[in-house]
Parts: sequence; C-alpha cells; structure tokens
Amino acid sequence: MAGNFPSNVHIEICSKVDNQGRAEVQSKAKKVAFACTVYYIWEARNEKIFEGVTKQPKVIVRRIQLQVYRVIFNLYPDLIRL
Repeated sequence: MAGNFPSNVHIEICSKVDNQGRAEVQSKAKKVAFACTVYYIWEARNEKIFEGVTKQPKVIVRRIQLQVYRVIFNLYPDLIRL
C-alpha cells in the first residue's frame, strides 16, 4: 500500500491537469510526497522511542496522503474546480 502511494496521488491529481501543467504538478507532488514520507516516518519513530506509542502503517500513510493533498491544493487551487 505505501509503495503505491505516490503513484496513486499523482494519477488522481494529474488527471485533472492539462498536459502542459502536468509535469509541473507531478514534479511538485513527488517532492512533497517524499518530504512528507520522511517526516511522518521520522515522527512515528520518535513517538515509538520516546513515548512508547506505535502507529499503524495505515495511519501514517493516510496522514501523508492528506498532507500531500493539502500542499498541492494550496499551491494549485484551480485543481479543486476541475
């Protein structure tokens, strides 16, 4: 599930964009997805080490998805209307 996440997000977002803007949105989405993945895995690791709390992978993946959508739709608000 986590391995397919960036591809699924890119397909959903880029299906709403014309060919000219697709590369820009896809490039930005990949960068944001990578940064969010690193951050949320790091956060889960720290919670496990310092608080003894273990997060389910599904929860981490969902938080990454939501953050990527937030960032992309804030950067490209016209995607919402498409």
